[in-house]
Amino acid sequence: YAIMMDACAKVGDTERAALWLRRMCDVQLRPGVSCFGAILHSCAVSGAPELAEHWFSQMTAALVAPNAITYNAVIDSFSKVGDVAGATRWHERMQQDGLRPTEVSLASSLNAFAKSGDGPGAAAMLEQMLDAGVPPNLVCINVVISAFARSGNTQKAEQWLQKLRSFGLQPDEVSLTALIDSCAKRGDSRQAVQWLETMVAEGLSPSVISYSVVINSFARGRDAGEAVRWLKEMIARKIRP
Repeated sequence: YAIMMDACAKVGDTERAALWLRRMCDVQLRPGVSCFGAILHSCAVSGAPELAEHWFSQMTAALVAPNAITYNAVIDSFSKVGDVAGATRWHERMQQDGLRPTEVSLASSLNAFAKSGDGPGAAAMLEQMLDAGVPPNLVCINVVISAFARSGNTQKAEQWLQKLRSFGLQPDEVSLTALIDSCAKRGDSRQAVQWLETMVAEGLSPSVISYSVVINSFARGRDAGEAVRWLKEMIARKIRP
């Protein structure tokens, strides 16, 4: 039963996962937290926060104690639809239940802010967790960088890149592509190029997305020559457009 529920969860088929749980109950087997966790994961995959809340209630009604994984799934379901208030509420409820937020739960909560371009909100939540003793990690700081970048606030995105380095962490392609995108959003193609060159200088491999952002930035600025030059550069690096 658990194997079938997990398979359904991976593709976000909550209805079929729930069917297997009911079949389990029909043969007098008591579902545990992993079974409910599979259903909640399917809700997260499909971006169905209301359904996730329903199944969380069903789990507690069955006297099955939630764990970090089940909370993470509910938080992720809200994050998928950019519901900052919902993700934050469940993040707080997790702590009230005596469970310490994991890197996954924090990243999911931060992603809700990032989807809505709320850099200050994402930064405030991460600062709060750092103050509470949660160790800094690349994934969560990248989400904050991306949140500021999405709204075109390159200055704040750069500040968080410096904070990332100050924690002894090294930026990756995600960190720097966010900055490239931020510069392009405000029409600063030259600065976008500088970040692309920084990526190469630091031994990272720019993706087709990184190059495409730069190329499109020059194209929007009606600089066909530079757009073509960077397209040729991308092809020379054997990156397929």
